[in-house]
Amino acid sequence: MRYFIFLFLIIFSSNVFAYHRIAIVQHQNLYTYEMIKNGFIENIPESFVVTHYNGEGDIKKIESDIDQFKPENTDLIFCLGTISSKIVIQKIKNIPIIITGLGAPGYSGIINDWKSSGSNFTGIEIKNRAYNSLRILNNYLNIKKLGFMYLSKAPSHLGTLKEIIKFTSTNNIELITTTFDNRDKDRKKLPRKVIDEAIKNSLDCILPNCDFFYLTISKTFSDHFETIHKKLIKYKVPSIGSNIYFNFGITIGIYTNPFFKGKACAQYAKMILLDNFLPSCLPFEIEPKFEIHYDSGRAELIDFKPNFNFIINSQIYSK
Repeated sequence: MRYFIFLFLIIFSSNVFAYHRIAIVQHQNLYTYEMIKNGFIENIPESFVVTHYNGEGDIKKIESDIDQFKPENTDLIFCLGTISSKIVIQKIKNIPIIITGLGAPGYSGIINDWKSSGSNFTGIEIKNRAYNSLRILNNYLNIKKLGFMYLSKAPSHLGTLKEIIKFTSTNNIELITTTFDNRDKDRKKLPRKVIDEAIKNSLDCILPNCDFFYLTISKTFSDHFETIHKKLIKYKVPSIGSNIYFNFGITIGIYTNPFFKGKACAQYAKMILLDNFLPSCLPFEIEPKFEIHYDSGRAELIDFKPNFNFIINSQIYSK
């Protein structure tokens, strides 16, 4: 009798105190990542123990962290961003992986089949985000010349460029672009002043020649937003981008909720760790809900007067 009670206590204790170890990996700080992480952490059970790994812009550092992940110390890896996701997927083949926060997931070289990776990773992403957001906006705006600035070696920027080329070519819109690199030949980040000057020169080439400017999500552009914003005001060009940049000061924000992506990733984590789903059984795509946010006060500063259809289909702010 004592043996059975002892056995019951062992089984009961192992179930009650079972925990799962999750590594959250990101190569840089980005406000979007923080919102995604909040959605993820707030929706996982207490038995999921989370450890954060942040390269702070140092790719070699995050590679070194990833090299430490083994099935003995990590049950699941949650990746934020294109660079981190690529490194983890390349290096780790025996631990489940969930990815999100890709700048242009369809062109990232990571997602080849939206129904299944056929491997040990899955994720939550929005297919053709830049293309679809611009397509929706163009129902209400008469875009004739679109400006776009991008980093020449950033995978997410290059992917977004492909989406924008697809949008402009199918809608008979002239695309005006400039590019530069924010790192030296050893892939170390250039000094802030050098990057700031490159941004100024790029915008001086683009903005006089376009009627709208699309700003892609980027740590570099977030860090130098004040410079970008001053040029947009100077040339009086309406700006389009993520709602993160709308909070900073652009004219038109395309809003999708990063917190929701984190919450959906948490659901995938529970399915993998608690219900024994294989990552390859879980599809990538989620149906996005786009909202148009428009600031009438900023529009007045640049003499931008949108039509009635745009106004009635937007959430209007004045800051």
